[in-house]
Amino acid sequence: MGNKVRLLVVLFVLLAWQASAAGSLTVESNFTTAQATAADLDRGYLDYPAANRLTVTAEGPWKLYVRTNQDYLLQRTTPGGSMKPNTDLLWRSDSPFQELSTSDELVAEGEAGTIQLDVDYRIKLSWLDPPDYYGITLIYTLTSD
Repeated sequence: MGNKVRLLVVLFVLLAWQASAAGSLTVESNFTTAQATAADLDRGYLDYPAANRLTVTAEGPWKLYVRTNQDYLLQRTTPGGSMKPNTDLLWRSDSPFQELSTSDELVAEGEAGTIQLDVDYRIKLSWLDPPDYYGITLIYTLTSD
């Protein structure tokens, strides 16, 4: 019997939330569903570069945060199956990758004007992960300083 490569397919659900009347936030998703290869599973992760482009327009100083309201990445086709912790999803804008959290994490800050930020994602993988579509809600919060 030959070795079988288990493929993991990942899907992210995104939510943009504007928290400040002094600015606006637009989220453009460039994310495409991808299947993990044996090399990805051996390496332990799969990258999604520039999966989201965020456009911040603000009238004064601002801060942008990201968080989730879920403890797990949920399987889409196997309800009640095993789940991956939310910390298996990493994100970065202009910094090293950080684990996703249920607490606000600073993505970027700036002054008045318009700026575009690309956000990369990385999902931690294991050969023990059941092949499936996984999803999680990301909440971006824009505040005025």
